[in-house]
Amino acid sequence: MTPEAVLIYPPAFDPDSLELILRLFPIVLAADEREASSKMPCNATVIDSTAVMQKGAETAIRHMKAMGVSAMEVETDEFLKSGGSVFCLKMHLY
Repeated sequence: MTPEAVLIYPPAFDPDSLELILRLFPIVLAADEREASSKMPCNATVIDSTAVMQKGAETAIRHMKAMGVSAMEVETDEFLKSGGSVFCLKMHLY
């Protein structure tokens, strides 16, 4: 979300990885369990101060707004069926 803040789904990490995240980021926000599986808000991508994310992840959107990040909601329903969302759809240019 920001250099200081991340949105994660804690059960997705083993204890060592979770501990590392908690050490590296001063602000760690937990995604709602229902949203994490159905809307994949942790798969959002942030450009400047706007998070592009699957439509309907209301709890995650509130977290983002509290951190000064606005949300641009998009429909990725067909991609969610295969286990991906916004982050998986972007192209890295190097």
